[in-house]
Formats: sequence, structure tokens, C-alpha cells
Amino acid sequence: LRVRCSSMTLSAVSQVAARAAIRGRNAASVGRKFTISRYTGVDMCPLESTGAPIHHHVSRAISTRSSSIVPPPMAQYHQQQQHNAALPSRALFSTQPKPSEEDPAEEVAEIGETLAETTGGSSGNKKAPSILLTLPENYTTGVALNALRHDSAGGQFIRLTDFRDLALSARRGYKRDASSILTALKDFRRNNAFILNETGATAAMEGMLRARTTVDDEKYGSPTALDRVEASLYALDAFGDETTGLYYASTTELVETNMKHLLEAVRDADLCLPAGYGEDTKDDEEGKEEAGNANEGDGDEDESSSDTTALAKRVLDVTRDTMAALIKRGRDPTKHMRKRAARKYRKYLRVEEGPSPSTAHVGVEICLALGASSKVTREMVLSPYFTKPKYENWFPPAEDATVELVSKKEKDEQDERDAIRAAEEQAKAEAEVAAAAEAAAAAAAEAEAAAQEAEDDAGEDEAVGEEPSEEAGEDAG
Repeated sequence: LRVRCSSMTLSAVSQVAARAAIRGRNAASVGRKFTISRYTGVDMCPLESTGAPIHHHVSRAISTRSSSIVPPPMAQYHQQQQHNAALPSRALFSTQPKPSEEDPAEEVAEIGETLAETTGGSSGNKKAPSILLTLPENYTTGVALNALRHDSAGGQFIRLTDFRDLALSARRGYKRDASSILTALKDFRRNNAFILNETGATAAMEGMLRARTTVDDEKYGSPTALDRVEASLYALDAFGDETTGLYYASTTELVETNMKHLLEAVRDADLCLPAGYGEDTKDDEEGKEEAGNANEGDGDEDESSSDTTALAKRVLDVTRDTMAALIKRGRDPTKHMRKRAARKYRKYLRVEEGPSPSTAHVGVEICLALGASSKVTREMVLSPYFTKPKYENWFPPAEDATVELVSKKEKDEQDERDAIRAAEEQAKAEAEVAAAAEAAAAAAAEAEAAAQEAEDDAGEDEAVGEEPSEEAGEDAG
């Protein structure tokens, strides 16, 4: 039964709560012992200064069928009466109005929460200050990582605020800071059971993107498009790697923002895939071998072109992996896992969002900007939407505008193939006409040559027939 505990003042409750916190007991539970009792009008936890006993055991259960309430032992009852008479406040069963209408249980709970914040929880020990407070003001990411490693040696927990401060310390243009953030994500998760949340994931992604981007000033110059492509790929690669924890805590909006940065950088860098890349694996492997053999003796221009081609292929692969990771997360893969694996997966999962329609649209735009075919774009971005029933996709389908982009690309490719086929047929017809004309000219030339040969033969025959008659005349003369 809950009683009003009208005999206890706020100061008395705060005193007992403070003493309980100092001893390492939960102040909120002490406050509940003030207000919860099975004996009407009896305080089960009086002030210790009066010498009354403090009961920490659970009282016996009382049957609700009996209308009478069993009184406490007589010795305890007399001590309780002496204690109530010694109190300076009004009596326990006084008819005077209450000094305040607030519930004493709420007041005690607030006092317990305040004491827990100041003392570090129910243990009563004060929370140790962060190790990062001992570092210089402008500490680097690597220094913060080493300090946290040393402070958390032995599997100690890592505070989310400490990791966020580590990620925020990343400087623009210092690639080693991005490597420090990535190392911290992997090491803390493996050694310290670190579970990343949304705030930490946002700070980590932004810090890596900032550190991998070149400084925009007179000394280093403006960041090139290729540098921005590399920075976005670095952040998206970290998202696809489940050992970093970004897969479990990064929101879809954050991933889509990085994909938009990648799209702008790809357009500025004019990256382009080889013709027909991704459509046939065997042809791609043969093309890679031929390109490698051809580039062995080429100069710097060929090397730069091969580097941009390899970067374009990497962009396409990262886009495919990012969309696959979002779709996997949106489909709740725990349905196909064993219990232990599912529990481990849910332990780290903080965001269950799948790809949004705008995310799929950005993925399609990246593939088309690279010059990928409609077949490759559909297989890498849109086919996961249609490979399984709609009820298994816990995310909205792709928009009609996105599907129209791929359909338009497919139509353009078909028109191009038709134009090439028509040009080939026309060239073939022209070649046949030219061949026929050449054959006719050759036949005419042969006929003319035959006629000329016949005339020559006839002239020779006449000359042979005239020679004996002349000899005969000479003989006669």
C-alpha cells in the first residue's frame, strides 16, 4: 500500500538519501522505502538519528481477503511512536493541511537522480574525468587515440563523448587523421565492446571526409575533383565495412549526403568506364589483361588514363556495395540468422533504415555519370528491389523517375545500336556496289585486253603470210 508519508519533510528525506548515496546505496530505492509500506501509518525506514531500526527486508505478504491489517511487533510500534513524537514537524496522523501537494516519492526520486549524476550512479563513486581533458588544447586525432588506448587498456569501456571529441579533432587535409578515426572504430569495437551511436557515426563520417579533402588555400591549392572522389570513397568504404560499426549506426541521410558529394566529384573529374564494362565478366578480364600488356611500354599519358579508368571502376563497385548494404539493413537480415548471430547483430544495430527513393536515384545517377550501360545500372542498383517480394522490403520502392532514367538510357542505347546497325548495313551495301563496279570494270578490262590480244594475234598472222611471197620474188629476180 502507498501512504502519503505526511510526517516526513523534504529535508529529512534528503538527509537519508544523501547518507544512502554516500554508503553506496541507490537513493531512489531508499525514497521508495519511505513511501511504500504494508502497515498503514507506519514508516518502515525512519531517520537513523533517532535510533529506530531500519528494515531492509521485505515484509510478509498480507492477504487481501482479510479486512483487518496485522499490526507490527509491539516493541517496534512503541519505538515508532517515540520517533514520531520527537519529530519537529506535524504528527503522522495530523489533520492539518499538507505543506505541499507534491508527491514525496517524486521529490525523493528527483533527489536520487541528482545524487546519481553527481556521484556517478548507484555505486556512489564519482565519475573519473575524461583522459582527453589532460591533453593540450589543440590535440591531434592520433594523440587522442593513443591516450584513449592507454586509458582503456584491459577492456575498459570507451565513452561516446570521448570518441566524438576524437572524431571532431580531425583536421582538414591531414589524411592520417582519417586513418586514426578508422583505426579507433575498429579497435574500440574489437577490444572495448564499443557500440557506436548516430551522433558518433555522424562525427566519424564527417571527420574522415574532412581529413581526406585537401586544404583549400594558396599553399596547397583548391582540392581537385580526384581528391574529392578519393575522400568520398574512403568514407563509403568505411560504411560498407561492418567491423567499423558505421553500418549499424549511420543514417540513410548521412550515407546519401556522401553519395551526393561523390556524384559531384565524378562529374567534375569526367570519369568514364570502358565501353561494355560489367556486362560480361570474361570479356572484362580479357580486356584487363590486354590493357595491362598494352600499357607495359606506354608513357605517362597512358598511365594517367589507366589510373582514371581504375578509379571509375572503383567508384562503380563502391556504389554497388553501398546500395547492397543499405538494402540488406532495410530487409532485417536477422530473420535468416541463428539466434546467437541475431542477438549479436541487434546488439550493435542503432539504425534500421533502408535506402530511401532519393538514395536509389543518386546511385543511378552515379552509374550513368560514369557511362555505365543500362544493364549494369539496373543490376547494381535497381535489381535488388525486384529480386524479392515487396513484403520483404521494409523500405519504399524506387521512384518512377529513377526507373525512367534507366529506361531512357536503355532506349538511347537501342537507338544507338540501331543507328550503328543501319550504318553497317549501308556501308555493306556501298561495299557491295563498289565491289560490283570493280568486278564490272575488271571484266571490261579483261574483255578489252582479250580483244587487243586477238588483234595482235591477227596482225602477226598476216605478217607471217606475206614473208614467203617476198622471198619468192627475190628468188625470181
